[in-house]
Amino acid sequence: MEIVLFDNYDVFAEALIKLAKNAEQTSVIICNYKDAVGMIQALIEQQKLTIESVDITDPEVNGYDKEYHVAVTKDMELWVEPAFRDGQYLKSSADIVFVTGNSNSKAIKGIDSESCYETYIGELPEELLEEAEEENTEKENTEKENTEKDETTKTERTIDDVMNDLSLMVKCIKFLFD
Repeated sequence: MEIVLFDNYDVFAEALIKLAKNAEQTSVIICNYKDAVGMIQALIEQQKLTIESVDITDPEVNGYDKEYHVAVTKDMELWVEPAFRDGQYLKSSADIVFVTGNSNSKAIKGIDSESCYETYIGELPEELLEEAEEENTEKENTEKENTEKDETTKTERTIDDVMNDLSLMVKCIKFLFD
């Protein structure tokens, strides 16, 4: 799954609204209570959606501590519902699905979408930053090795070219003086 990072809820909300409005894409975010509340607030502040259904309750009130589906439809509607019902995670078949990084892996199994992104809001977790640094280091080392090989190949080619040129010059001199 490709990773997407949004600076904050407002930027994420704006992206979802653009997807719905311009690309006519329905998007679903699978996220915990805190992220669901942040997204709902940001989406409502945009004042571009019709609120169709919002079923969310503080986990301290009802004990539900699993993920929510926050959906923005291509018809510019907001839908929010618990992602876990009757002992299982609901299927999610939106055009685009964003799964926050702290979601249960079982919630991912119910996704039926060709466009699915692991999503972070604010900043990447430390382990992903370390992985990215390692990948960048590996990439830099590979590029450095490739550059060194290219330079060696260029040097070898240059020497070969010089030798060929010298050989040609020797033949020309022999021809001229014979």
